[in-house]
Amino acid sequence: MNHRQDREEIMHTEFAPAEKASGVEVRRQSGLFPDLPVLKRFMDTVPSIVTVLNRERQIVFANHRLFKLLGMDPSATEAVYGRRPGEVLSCSHAFENAGGCGTTRFCSTCGAAKAILASQRLMADMQECRIIQVPDGRALDLRAWATPLPLDDELFTIFSLLDISHEKRREMLERLFFHDVLNTAGGLKGSAELVRGADPREREELHGIILSLAHELIEEIETQRQLAEAESNDLVFRPAVVDTVALLEEVADQYARHEVAVGVTLCVDPRAWRGAILTGRTILRRVMGNMVKNALEASRAGDTVSLGGERGDGEIVFWVNNPGFVPEEVQLQIFNRSFSTKGAGRGLGTYSIKLFTEQYLKGSVSFTSSREAGTTFRVSLPDDCVVEQAAAPVGPKEAGEASRPLRILLADDNPVNRRVAAALLERRGHRVTVCANGREAVDQAAKQAFDLVLMDIQMPEMDGMTATQAIRAKEAGSGIRTPILAMTGLSGADARNRCLAAGMDGSVSKPVRPDELDRFVSGRESPPVTAVARAKGPEAFDPEELLAGVENDRGLLKEMVNLFMETAPGLLTAIGRAAASGDAEALERSAHALKGAAANFFAHDAVAAAQWLEQAGRDGEMVNVAQGVVDVEGAVGRLTEALVAVVEKE
Repeated sequence: MNHRQDREEIMHTEFAPAEKASGVEVRRQSGLFPDLPVLKRFMDTVPSIVTVLNRERQIVFANHRLFKLLGMDPSATEAVYGRRPGEVLSCSHAFENAGGCGTTRFCSTCGAAKAILASQRLMADMQECRIIQVPDGRALDLRAWATPLPLDDELFTIFSLLDISHEKRREMLERLFFHDVLNTAGGLKGSAELVRGADPREREELHGIILSLAHELIEEIETQRQLAEAESNDLVFRPAVVDTVALLEEVADQYARHEVAVGVTLCVDPRAWRGAILTGRTILRRVMGNMVKNALEASRAGDTVSLGGERGDGEIVFWVNNPGFVPEEVQLQIFNRSFSTKGAGRGLGTYSIKLFTEQYLKGSVSFTSSREAGTTFRVSLPDDCVVEQAAAPVGPKEAGEASRPLRILLADDNPVNRRVAAALLERRGHRVTVCANGREAVDQAAKQAFDLVLMDIQMPEMDGMTATQAIRAKEAGSGIRTPILAMTGLSGADARNRCLAAGMDGSVSKPVRPDELDRFVSGRESPPVTAVARAKGPEAFDPEELLAGVENDRGLLKEMVNLFMETAPGLLTAIGRAAASGDAEALERSAHALKGAAANFFAHDAVAAAQWLEQAGRDGEMVNVAQGVVDVEGAVGRLTEALVAVVEKE
C-alpha cells in the first residue's frame, strides 16, 4: 500500500517539498509507535528532544521533553502531531510560506532541514541550525541529528534536537570578545610601556593612542553587557526625546574616527528628516552604531558610507548604505545569532540590531542588497513615536535646569555621598533634607511631604528596603505615593525585583552623577531600577572624571577630600578589627561604607579592594581576608596620596 498518496494538494516551495500528509494519515502513522515500547522508552530517557518524522517531515511521534518544552501535557498530541519541527518551535521562517517549515529560500541554509532531507536519502546526518522564534524574537542555536528509520515499507526519520545556545555564546565570548579584549588590552599595555623614555611629542601621540584603545575596550565591554542584558530581559528601556539628525551626526562623528573607517568617507545624507521622536536613545544609538560599523567593515578604501532617515507611510526609517554587495548565501543567514557577515567566529553580525530594535524599540529591521545600489540596512520605528517640536531645542537639560524646585529627602549613611548629592541638588534649586539612616528617613517622611526620596540601600539601624516599606505602609489609604529612588551599586534582575517589591520606583547608580540627577529629578525619563557599570582606569582615580562629577566645583572637591580623610581611617580600623575577630557582618558593613566613599572619587583600586572584602563578609568567607585588608589599606593609601596632591595643586 502506498501511504504517501493520501496528501493535501501540492503547494509552492523554494526548497523542500511543501505537501503534507492528511490528518487521517498522520494519525495512522502515529499509531504505529506506541506498539514499539523499547523505542518509546528510549526516546523518553534521552536528555534531548526526540521526534519521529514521516516523509513529509511532519511529527508523528515525540518524547516527553518536547511537550515539556512547549509547556504541554504529553497527551496533547493533536497540538503537535502533523506539524513540522520549525512550526512547533515557532521558527520565524516556518510561517512565511503557506507550505510551512522547510519551504522558504532561507530554509536552504537550515542545518535541521538539510539533515532531514539527507536521512530521506538513507544517510544519517548531524548539522547545526539557528532560528529566531516568533513572536518574542528569542534566538536558538540547535544541533540536529537525523537518522533514517524504515518501518513496514515506510521510511521515517528519527529526528533529535539539542539546544546549544549556551555553548555558542561561550564560543562567541572566547573567539570574539575575549580575543578582541585581550588584543586591545595588549595594545594598551604596549603603548603604556612605550611612554617610559619617550620624548614629550611621542608621549602626546601615545596619549592619544591609549585614549583611543581605552575607548574601544570600554565600547566592546559595554556592547557585550547590553547584549547579555537584552537577551535576559534585564536591559532597561529609557525613553527620551531624540533629535533625529543630531543622533545621525553624533553616530557619524564617532565612527569617522574609528579604525575601520580608514580610507572610507562617512557622511550624513543632507536630506535626512529632522524631527523629534520619543524612543530609547541609548539603544537606538547602539543600533545605528552597529549598522554603521558593519557598513564600514564591508567597504573598501575610497568607498562612501552614508546614513540618513526619512518619515513616511506611518513609520520613521533610519538607514545605512554602503556600496558593497552581500552574496545570496550570506543574505539568507543575516539576523541569526551565531552568524556573522564577517566570517565564522568573528562577530555577532546583525543579530543584535534585530534584537534591540524589535524587542525594545518595538520596530522592525530589513535590508536590501544589489550590485547596482549596494547594501542598505533599515530600522523602522512606528510613526506614533514622533512628538511635537518644542520651542526650545530638543535634547537633555543643561546643568542647573529643572522643571521646578523640588523638596527632596536624601538618606545615605556615608557623609561624602550625602555632601556631594546634596550639593548637586541644591545647585539646581532643590530643597534637600538629609538623614544618615533609614529610621531617620521614615521619621522625616512622616513629618513633612516630599516630592522625591533618594534612598541608599545599605544603611545602619534600618536599611533602605525596610525604610521604603515603612513609608509605603504609612502612605496606605492616604492617596499619596512619594516617588522613591534607590541609590545603589547593585545590578541585575534580582536587584530590580527586590527594589520594586520593597515599593521603590526606580534607582540611580552610585556614585551619583549630575546628568543622572537631571534625568530622574526633572522627570524627563521614567526612572529605571538599574546600576550602570563604569570602566575605570588603572590610576588611583581619574581627575577629569572626578571634576566632571562635581561639575568642576573645586571647592566641593576639597570638601569631599577632607571628609574622606576624616572617615577613611576609622573605616580601615573597623575593617581590620572585623577581620581579626572573624566578625563577617561587621566586615561587610565597614567595607561597604568604604567602597561607597571611594566610589565618589571613581577610585577603581580602592573600590575593588573594598568590594572584595564586602563580598567576603557577606558570604562569611573569613579565611583569607587578611590579604584583602592589606590590599585595601594599600589602595586607600595610594588614593589618599593622589587626592592630597590634587588638592595641594589647586
